[in-house]
Amino acid sequence: MADKGRPNGSITKEVPQKVFDALQLYVWGTKEDGKNISWADAAEAAGCHIRTLRKYRQFTECERFLKDERLRKADEKRESLNAAHEILLDKAPAIANRLTSIALNPRTKDYVAANACSDIFRIMHEGITEQELRRKLEVIKEQIAEIERGGPIVDV
Repeated sequence: MADKGRPNGSITKEVPQKVFDALQLYVWGTKEDGKNISWADAAEAAGCHIRTLRKYRQFTECERFLKDERLRKADEKRESLNAAHEILLDKAPAIANRLTSIALNPRTKDYVAANACSDIFRIMHEGITEQELRRKLEVIKEQIAEIERGGPIVDV
């Protein structure tokens, strides 16, 4: 049975550029206090009404656009976090020397030296634990590879 009447105009039209602008602002936009902006703020900044944005954001094309923008934002955050880790790893020996000198300096207050010592031991423990986990992961990878080849499984 055919639908009677005139087709809905929003279904037959393309998604307006203002809606895509609002979607992008919603994903990437932040307020001065660092919090993400709301849907209403994004709509207002893009120059469209919030009802229009609500209607269009459920379209498949808009959902796909939102998903892609969120993935791009996550990738960008991951890259900046990796850059920060590289900086810390480059400076790790100097930081370890400084922390050790603080802990061993007789002029250092006791509470500062105690914190420095506990930090040193915590870092050493985490390093040992990480090495053990890497070794266990390698054993598991070897076992999986052996299973995939159809060979016998040797538990270590």
